[in-house]
Amino acid sequence: MFRPISCSGNSKPYSDTIFVYQQKGGFLKSTYYGGNSIERHLSGLVADDGAINMSYHEINKNCELVTGILQV
Repeated sequence: MFRPISCSGNSKPYSDTIFVYQQKGGFLKSTYYGGNSIERHLSGLVADDGAINMSYHEINKNCELVTGILQV
């Protein structure tokens, strides 16, 4: 589990957001809770150098679907 400490761009940081993730080899998946969302998931690929390419989708409390792709 982890909690974000900062966000950039159009992200909306919520200090109460908790990520629960699993990694198997180069594959990463996560559900996350808190903030303004009802349901959230992400999946990604982890490179040998530790870089992660992932996509996410969430449904917020306004019943809006939010999706995106990011690299960390």
